[in-house]
Amino acid sequence: MTVKVVPKSAVHEWVYALHRQGGSMPKATLLGGDRWSCVRECVVAEEDGQILGIATIAPKGEEQSGEPTMVALYVQYEYRGRGIGYQLFEAAVDHMIAKGLVPVRVDVLNSKVFRMIERLPEEKRNQLCIVDSSMDGGLDAIMEA
Repeated sequence: MTVKVVPKSAVHEWVYALHRQGGSMPKATLLGGDRWSCVRECVVAEEDGQILGIATIAPKGEEQSGEPTMVALYVQYEYRGRGIGYQLFEAAVDHMIAKGLVPVRVDVLNSKVFRMIERLPEEKRNQLCIVDSSMDGGLDAIMEA
């Protein structure tokens, strides 16, 4: 598996194919509408030419807020539980820090992201602005679909 940063245009068709599959609240929430329109770069995990997961980066934030934001972290259902999400998360944080896009805003919708944040070295955690929108885990079941 490889993890790399690509322009949004490189994954545009993949994201739209996910939407055409339908039926998933996370896909619609994380990779649609305003949350997709503000994205400029993506970190992707690929294996044999197939995208397994994605982290999206909005250098100017959502709705041009000026807060560099990791907008979405999504791993296809059949590839979850393999550490791909954490690899995407850390690679996106590293990329944003390297580009001076700090603090990195992370809107947490799934409580599992808190465990990813805890795993990061302290110097990286200190570069994050964490916004807890997880409703104390209340969105976990919805965001796991």
